[in-house]
This record gives sequence, C-alpha cells and structure tokens, in this order.
Amino acid sequence: MNGLHDKDPQTGAAGPSLIARLTAGWPGRRRPDGAHDIAARTDPVPGDRRIGLPVAIAAISLVCVPAATLGLANLMTRTAERRTERLEIQAQPILAARRAMTDARVALRTGLRQPAPAALLDALAAALPEDARLVSVDAAGNGGVTMQVVTDDPDQLRRALRRVEAFHAVRDLSQRRVNAAMLVTVRARIG
Repeated sequence: MNGLHDKDPQTGAAGPSLIARLTAGWPGRRRPDGAHDIAARTDPVPGDRRIGLPVAIAAISLVCVPAATLGLANLMTRTAERRTERLEIQAQPILAARRAMTDARVALRTGLRQPAPAALLDALAAALPEDARLVSVDAAGNGGVTMQVVTDDPDQLRRALRRVEAFHAVRDLSQRRVNAAMLVTVRARIG
C-alpha cells in the first residue's frame, strides 16, 4: 500500500480518497456508505475546535489583514511626509545658494556679451553730433545705460544714437532746457 491509491486487498475496491481521509473527523461528514453522520453533527465533542478555529482564523484574517495594510500604509505615508519636510528644510540653503550662483552666472554672461566700457564710449563719442557734449553715463544692472547729453538739437542726437550698433531700444527719459541748450536724458539697451 503506497497510500496514493489504496485498495482493499481482499475485495480489490478502492479505499477512501484523500479528501475523505482529511475530512474524516469533521462533523456532518458523509460516511463511506454515503449517509450523513448525524451524530457527529448533532453531538459535537465538547471542546472540539477543528471547525471553529479555522473559521475564526479566516474571519479574523478577512477583517484584520486589510485593516493592518491600511494602517501600515498610513504610517508609511506619514513617515515619508515627515522625511520630505525635513529634506525640504535641509535643502533650502542649498537651493538658495544655487539660485544665487545661477543669478551670478547670468549677470556675468550678460556682462561678457556687452562691449567693454572704453569701446562703448569710443562708439558714443564718434556718433555724437558736433554740438553735443556728454555729461554723464550710468550703467544699469539690466544691461542698459543711461546717458545725459547737452545739445542744441535733441532730434539730431536721437538719430545719431540710434545709428550706434551697440545701442538697442534707445528711448528718451527726459528733456529740459539748460542755459541756451537742451539737457537730454536717454536710456539704451546694450547688446
């Protein structure tokens, strides 16, 4: 008898199946003759927990496993949020330094693309009309320049400044009479 297909040696009939052997002690089982075992169903042995325990474990598992999964997920979410907040606080000085470095690079790049001050003043001096005198030149941080020029003819000055290749978007800021001439304040973008 190998236990897999046990046969009765005298009759040659197959023995009880594996399922029948596994459920042999359960209340309400069928007997080999096919009838239900009523006694086993109506008279359980006191303290017999063979059925109750697996059902109880299954019921508890159905309730507890999803609840435990939800609780663990919430715990992991809160932990991740706290870590994210700590990392954001720690990263603020680094990000501020990186922004400052980027701003410095942009300012340096803008400054390197602009013509040198001496070359700019030479181009301006060559473009000014004969009667115009440069009073002041101020460089703005945004790549622009503000100039004050005294001249007899402001229109001729504006035309002359627009011909300077280094100046873009030349516009008047103010114009007022000083003695016999006009003091014109002009802003231009360099580039």
